[in-house]
Amino acid sequence: MISYFRSILPSRLILLILLFLGLQLPLILLGIPGTTPELLQMLVGERLGDGYSMYREIYDNTAPLTALVLWLLDLMAGRSFLAYRLTAMGLLLLQALLFNYNLNRHNVYVSNNYLPALLYLLLGSLSFEYNMLTPLLIGNTFIILSVPYIITLSREGYDNNRLFVGGFMLGLAAMSYLPLALFLVVGAFAVLFFAASTFRSMMLMFCGFAFPYAMLLTYYFYTNTVPEFMELHLLRPWQLQVAFLRPPTDVAILMSIPALLLLLSLFSAASLPQRLVFQVKFQQLMWVWLIVSLLVIFTRDEISLGTFVLVLPPIAYFSQFFLPLTAKPGC
Repeated sequence: MISYFRSILPSRLILLILLFLGLQLPLILLGIPGTTPELLQMLVGERLGDGYSMYREIYDNTAPLTALVLWLLDLMAGRSFLAYRLTAMGLLLLQALLFNYNLNRHNVYVSNNYLPALLYLLLGSLSFEYNMLTPLLIGNTFIILSVPYIITLSREGYDNNRLFVGGFMLGLAAMSYLPLALFLVVGAFAVLFFAASTFRSMMLMFCGFAFPYAMLLTYYFYTNTVPEFMELHLLRPWQLQVAFLRPPTDVAILMSIPALLLLLSLFSAASLPQRLVFQVKFQQLMWVWLIVSLLVIFTRDEISLGTFVLVLPPIAYFSQFFLPLTAKPGC
């Protein structure tokens, strides 16, 4: 199977999508009962659909962009666990394909292939929790969308204005779940690695990040909701009181396979000879991405298996360095 997905023929992409659907749809159609976080999200979406104002009349710390998604889902599907889980499945598939597309487009590896997307989707099918629509899953989509705008500066000339768009995407990620603002560190390292004019590029990225918040604060200023917005969205997520939604031993057992794969892949990447300068810089950036992902995960107020969706991109990237060592012709 590994050798089959080394090609980028359209047939490989079609089979990859069908494989993912075959793994995910049975979990969704089995009708697994709703969890407490899902019920809370449905309630928030329902209240917004009834015309209540977020933070002023709905006293909850759900991030603004996540609340918007919940409101739209309530308008379209109402109280439907199926709609929520199909949306989560669609986001996971979109993330895998976008991330793999960016890796291939920028020649991050020696040869283009679909192995990162394959690993991304397989690891994302380890538990039904990845089928839950969470703020992290929504925010992770915008982080992946920011990648082409923060790594192409030295390769596409002087179009540094792309960094404004990259910062804007990171701002949308933070508006989905505020601690994802820590991924500004990833953006800052991307500027250091790839940008020609570091200070100007950094300012463009920070302005892009601040722009959606400036628009949002303007709205809440005119609706007299700024104090509530600052308390519930800007302050509450940083309380750092960690609680496990599942027993820590269960989370550790289920994450042992991805953790082992990541560890072996990191050792393999370190043992390989030097590659092109851009590829080396990108690998250094993915190290920063991995560290920031773990920092966000272990500073959450609630930790479950679905929380580790943030480390799927680094694992998918680094696994490419381990799989060629284990794959054999014709496998």
